[in-house]
Amino acid sequence: MISRSEDLQHDRQPATLKLFGETSPSTKLTLRTCFERYLVHDYQPDQKSTVSAYYTALNHWERLTGNPDVSAITNETVRDFRDGLIASGLSNDTINKNWRHLRAIFRRIGPWESGNPQAEEIIRRPPHMKPLPSAQKMPEVVDTDVINRIYRACDIAEWPSRSRVPAPVLWRCALVLFCNYGPRTWDCWKLTWNEINWSENRLRFVPQKTRRNRRVVEVPLNGTVRAHLRTVEENSPRLFPVTEDRGDLYNQWPTIQYAAAIRRKADHVDFQHLRSTCNSWYERMKPGIGKWILGHAAQGVNERYYLNLWSEIVEAVEQLEQPEAFLDQRDDSQLRLF
Repeated sequence: MISRSEDLQHDRQPATLKLFGETSPSTKLTLRTCFERYLVHDYQPDQKSTVSAYYTALNHWERLTGNPDVSAITNETVRDFRDGLIASGLSNDTINKNWRHLRAIFRRIGPWESGNPQAEEIIRRPPHMKPLPSAQKMPEVVDTDVINRIYRACDIAEWPSRSRVPAPVLWRCALVLFCNYGPRTWDCWKLTWNEINWSENRLRFVPQKTRRNRRVVEVPLNGTVRAHLRTVEENSPRLFPVTEDRGDLYNQWPTIQYAAAIRRKADHVDFQHLRSTCNSWYERMKPGIGKWILGHAAQGVNERYYLNLWSEIVEAVEQLEQPEAFLDQRDDSQLRLF
């Protein structure tokens, strides 16, 4: 550890990231090295997109800053990074996203504190960048007619192909799940039969984004969802037989939309749009219920430990108005959701 006299000496210098321990002058400790040494192993194999986002931010960092040793990084270095991203034409939202990933690395190698128990204590003070102003965008809500067209256009789907179930059937099932529960893209496509409880009529899974704290999303199955799942189950031991290669998914999805007469790229529906559409549908029915369907984190002690809205969730899921095309496979059986 540095001495008090050394500390005072450092305080007379311009603000930099000061090392707690001594390092060899010939050993360069870069931000990428820190990420690969201390953070990357925290992520699961199915979190490749998150790891990729870190590497994108690191690539920008190295290109714009010269990739200095972490002990030489100052707030001015970070400002150069920010200004370089602005000059390259990236949006404020994208710049802020890149900084959030870098900030997580700085925090990990920073000092220990109650909110940072995994700190490696390599630097004394992480640098700071004030987030750039970000305009709040109105969430996209997909018109029901568009959803009907996409559902019917699934006829042309050829992927996933490694299944006894035709690809159009799988895509229609996925679309119904997206619209009824608003899961994130790969939370939907990676669902398994183990997460469907037929006896209790529930879907229960741990989202990838909250896998570390094991927060569970649990929702009831309504007749429309159940009918589509049963159609797949009757013919396949797997729900969605997809691999980690996401290129196939993002090639097939625009092709389906083109067949649905959604020709302009600007008009294409993202899976995120289906998530916001699902939330908006529920909020119109019963304000406040959407967050519980989508699995957003409970706020405060009361929501986390004492509030049970299962009856309200069941009622909302049962009463959600389905797009007309979805009802071609409606389940007429009497279902008990409680």
